[in-house]
Amino acid sequence: MTPVAMAEEARFTPSELLVAYSQWHNQQVTIEAYPALFMSPARWQAKHMEFGATPQPQTPTLAVCDTLNPPGNDRIRSTDVVILRATVLRRQVAPSQDTPHRIRLSECEVLSVEAQPSQHPDAIPLDTLHRAMFDLIGQTVRVSGFYWGKTWSEASDLTRHDLQDTAEFLGPKPVACFQQGNVEAPQFVLDNRADAQNEGRVDLTAFSRADRVDLTDCRFVRAE
Repeated sequence: MTPVAMAEEARFTPSELLVAYSQWHNQQVTIEAYPALFMSPARWQAKHMEFGATPQPQTPTLAVCDTLNPPGNDRIRSTDVVILRATVLRRQVAPSQDTPHRIRLSECEVLSVEAQPSQHPDAIPLDTLHRAMFDLIGQTVRVSGFYWGKTWSEASDLTRHDLQDTAEFLGPKPVACFQQGNVEAPQFVLDNRADAQNEGRVDLTAFSRADRVDLTDCRFVRAE
């Protein structure tokens, strides 16, 4: 289970970028992880249990199980290797600048608890899954598609430029490019909406959606 390959020179259509961004959402995965415990050992939690990638107390949390089906034993240690089957819900913004972003998981089922790293053939190390899910965040990409139009928010003083694959007015708008201020698209974009190209940095905020990729530091460029 590897990330969708990036297009040459990180160039995408709006739908291609959305597929690369959201491919893990709602996917069932099997993960190899370690409990992220404040003190070890600790009791299993049925809700909001955190997991990391290293066998140490207070390992950085990379994933959070919103619900958990714990095993029969009631104690867990930081060094225990846990094999989980879970459904990926979404990305979660890091709670602080000193901590990593997190993966939100649901329907977490503990398949096994082992003393050594497992040889489970389907288990993905948690740090591998984490890198795959956040690989695009912060990268600068170029998107080529149809320029639908702009929306300016007076409250935030941000302009959102929407890009889609076709000229269908009510069709999905997979990519939103944000610029500070009330910014009109350049005339060369308005003259050829079907071949709009925008460069921006893939962003993740608390308001990011699974069905849309948000780009910041955007700029329209002429088609090559």
